[in-house]
Amino acid sequence: MSFNLQPTLENDLLLLRPMQESDFEALLKVASDPLIWEQHPSKERATKEGFTQFFEDAIATKAAFVVIDKKMGDIIGTSRYNPVPNHDNAIEIGWTFIARDYWGGVYNQSMKKLMMDYAFQYVPHILFFVNAHNMRSQKAVEKMGGERVAAIDGKMIELKVLSTVVFKVSKNKSKMDNIEIHKVGIDAISQLQQIGKQTFFETFSESNSEENMAKYLEEGFSMEKLTSEVADPNCGFYFAILDDTIIGYLKLNFGASQTELKDSKALEIERIYVLKEFHGKKVGQILYDKAIEVAKQINANYVWLGVWEENPRAISFYKKNGFVAFDKHIFVLGDDEQTDIMMKLQLV
Repeated sequence: MSFNLQPTLENDLLLLRPMQESDFEALLKVASDPLIWEQHPSKERATKEGFTQFFEDAIATKAAFVVIDKKMGDIIGTSRYNPVPNHDNAIEIGWTFIARDYWGGVYNQSMKKLMMDYAFQYVPHILFFVNAHNMRSQKAVEKMGGERVAAIDGKMIELKVLSTVVFKVSKNKSKMDNIEIHKVGIDAISQLQQIGKQTFFETFSESNSEENMAKYLEEGFSMEKLTSEVADPNCGFYFAILDDTIIGYLKLNFGASQTELKDSKALEIERIYVLKEFHGKKVGQILYDKAIEVAKQINANYVWLGVWEENPRAISFYKKNGFVAFDKHIFVLGDDEQTDIMMKLQLV
């Protein structure tokens, strides 16, 4: 194994760049929160003295990153690579922490994805060394597809600390296998509003005026409207969840709640939306498969939907799944009347 352990990596959310001496104060400010180290054996890292040793060690590796929130421009944490002794086919990712304001969302997942995608260009296995008592970190690694191991290809993995467990994520094992589909309840309206607004904006903002987008987001995703829809027995919302993070959602309509047709033997897919970061990761297909599962459960004869005529990505997706065009209708976005292609999949 031979590759640059300190590249610059970035996506829409984060910038990972090589750690520099000048980053000390910004990282110390993050690390000084003792709750970050609550389940970690090295709780002294919340102190200036303890963190100084951590920082100096990180600089010396020439494999450490600072993690920067691109929107705010702030340093929010760090992580690094580490070669694995006697295992040229693996690399370790570790010494990771991020500010608690960024816990429970897409940031840790996004950081790990950047590092894993880069490393998988050079090695087939990535290892995470986790303290045996740090159940939070163990759970997080398992949700990324990590499996607990003691050896790779029959060669034992050397442990520097005995109270450590090792997890392996392999290139041919996709963490997308861990996506869960949950029905949305009335207690999740705020999360539904957030994912609804974000995915709609990501999908259509470049093709529509700022005024029309703002009007639709305010009216189409109001708390009152979403609460009414979730409470409607003829509507069904489903979240796609990965690593405790909502990454997409599905909306289905039945009977009189369909936007058109109102056929009691039909099911309407009104929305399948996925965060831009997860496009091309089969999330939309998983949500679509859930829609077909529900359609079969209610004995629907066919499934139908409307898709904007200027959305070739979505049109191609539904054609690949067997849908054919049968009509058109008008969809109003602000003051703009747009044409949707109505498509149908016959089930019986």
